[in-house]
Amino acid sequence: WESMNYLIALDLSSNSLTGSLPPSWGNITTLENMAIANTLVNGTLPPSWSALDVQELDLRNNSISGSLPESWADMDSLLR
Repeated sequence: WESMNYLIALDLSSNSLTGSLPPSWGNITTLENMAIANTLVNGTLPPSWSALDVQELDLRNNSISGSLPESWADMDSLLR
């Protein structure tokens, strides 16, 4: 994932994706839109994702737990 230097959109919604969210995705600096809705993803939100420059982030209808990492307050580009 770290070598995906030009990935702009990632939509993994509505599939059987399981497990936790990879902290390494925080290294995809070109990512603008990410959708991981309606999956079986669980665990907490990675603090490293605060480095993302995403404008749209859809994480609804999952089993994500915990609170938002404090570092996410710095995600100024986030529109939704």
